[in-house]
Amino acid sequence: GILIFTLWLDWMLLYGTVETSMHSLKYFLMASSEVPNFPEFVIVGMVDDIQIEYYDSNIKRAEPKQDWMKKVTDDDAEYWERLTEIWYQQTFKVDLDI
Repeated sequence: GILIFTLWLDWMLLYGTVETSMHSLKYFLMASSEVPNFPEFVIVGMVDDIQIEYYDSNIKRAEPKQDWMKKVTDDDAEYWERLTEIWYQQTFKVDLDI
C-alpha cells in the first residue's frame, strides 16, 4: 500500500530591511510497501506550490529542482549529501519504521 503525509509550514522571508512577504513551505512525504516499480519513499519540497527539492529511495539522493535553490546552497558543498543522509534516509525510514 501507499501512505502519504503532508507537512505544511508557513514562513516569512525578509526582503531588505523593510518589506516582508508571506510564503508557504510544504513537504509531501509518501511511503510505499511492495508496490512494483515504485520507490519505497518519496519526498517533495515546495515553496509557493513550486517544487524546490526532490528525493526518492530509488535515486538515493536529494536534488534541488530550482536554480535559486542550487545557488543558495553553493557555499555549502555538502548540503545535499547531509540532507540525503540525515533527513531522508535516517529520519524518514526510522520514523515510519519501513
